[in-house]
Amino acid sequence: MQKVVVYALDIGVYNTGAIGNVLNSTTTAWSRLSQGIENIKDIQYDNNSFIYTPNNRKPVIFECGRSLEQLAEKIAADIKKKHKIALGFEAPMWIPLENLHRANLRLFEPRFEAEKGHAWYLQAGAAATLKAISLGIMLRNHLNLLEDNINCITCIDHWTPGSIILYEAFVAGNYKLENNIGNNRQNEWDAFTAGLAWGSRHCGFHIPDRYIGRTLHNAGRRAAEGLPLLSIWNLIFEECPATSECEVVAIQSEEKNNGKE
Repeated sequence: MQKVVVYALDIGVYNTGAIGNVLNSTTTAWSRLSQGIENIKDIQYDNNSFIYTPNNRKPVIFECGRSLEQLAEKIAADIKKKHKIALGFEAPMWIPLENLHRANLRLFEPRFEAEKGHAWYLQAGAAATLKAISLGIMLRNHLNLLEDNINCITCIDHWTPGSIILYEAFVAGNYKLENNIGNNRQNEWDAFTAGLAWGSRHCGFHIPDRYIGRTLHNAGRRAAEGLPLLSIWNLIFEECPATSECEVVAIQSEEKNNGKE
């Protein structure tokens, strides 16, 4: 069976103090998954890895880190091995555009229901997108140094061995996965959650009981209706179609899911 590897990058935003001093040196972290997990209690963080030991069986290692160079090296190695690769950013990766004037220029609203309170144009969302552009281009440049044949897509129908399918993950509010990881590694855990969301939707990855993987939005619906959008993926990977599906995935507790986004 063709091996599938799912990467996710938690972009994060810098927290600031009362007078604007930056309180965090970095809030960006990535995780790499090739399978899911069944029990959160069986996973621990140790030395740039999540160690999963289900029912005292052989441990499974999920690599994670905060180096874009290392992330690029991992992805390039998986491309060479002809694995099917997914890469997601936990940041708004497409922006709705408007052609028509509205009274008081009331143009901005959440892209999908779950984004209310965490909308793309508010402080955290807008900062994450701006940061994603710079980090994404840096990652692309590292990849180009390591691998000549980089094929980035956003449509699941065109996902082939050696290609990278790009997605957006939403890890906020009710779309958080509980954990027993220390506070210093919450960004790695958010990246892990993002990768698990994609893997559960498209790769058959197990997720803990009481949780479900969801597709919150697909920007291709907007493009199909002739409505304009700005693809951040197209800014980073120029060969990626500008009017693409750009799927948004998440994990949600079934206890908090009322059947609506």
